[in-house]
Amino acid sequence: MNRFKLALIASAALCALQAQALTVSVTAYDGTDATAHTQVVGAVENTFDPVTAIGTYSDLSQLVTGTPGWAAQPAGSTGYYLSVGPSGDQPASQTLSFGAGASYFGFLWGSPDNYNTLTVTTNLAEYAYTGALIMSSPDGDRAVSGYANFTAGAGEVIQSVMWQSTSNAFETDNHAVIAVPEPETYALMLAGLAAVGFIARRRRVL
Repeated sequence: MNRFKLALIASAALCALQAQALTVSVTAYDGTDATAHTQVVGAVENTFDPVTAIGTYSDLSQLVTGTPGWAAQPAGSTGYYLSVGPSGDQPASQTLSFGAGASYFGFLWGSPDNYNTLTVTTNLAEYAYTGALIMSSPDGDRAVSGYANFTAGAGEVIQSVMWQSTSNAFETDNHAVIAVPEPETYALMLAGLAAVGFIARRRRVL
């Protein structure tokens, strides 16, 4: 086997290892306001009351409030929330995209169902999670919620998340993100550090 083939195999193995870097944790909602929100320091939260810019949503034309029958307000949610699915007046799916990517994303998952699917796309892989994979709860139990956290590992950034449901609805609220700085931000930081270094050097010379 030549070196080129060995390099390809090594590269593929490294990518496979890196693709497992996304870690997931869930905090079950226990009735306190704190556990219905992110516990990650530095995260920016969107509760939809009002909408906070944390990324680009594909369709925010139909936010939901209360329990209209075809959707149920997640336990721990107040005011407006996001719902997708084939029932009622809601989008069939919803995608939230991040500019330069995110190192962390979390959200309140209402009544996690087997027919709810969350797809997380990173620069390395695509991951799909159903309600059953996130929490062990009976389908359609409106009293059950979980706060799901997704954290990217070294070399990985979350590019987008997509909510889909093949029945009834997939209800979510309290989205939170830690965004990766845009390249322009890094450039400004480097320029600022260079300017500080230049000024400090001039002072030493003088």
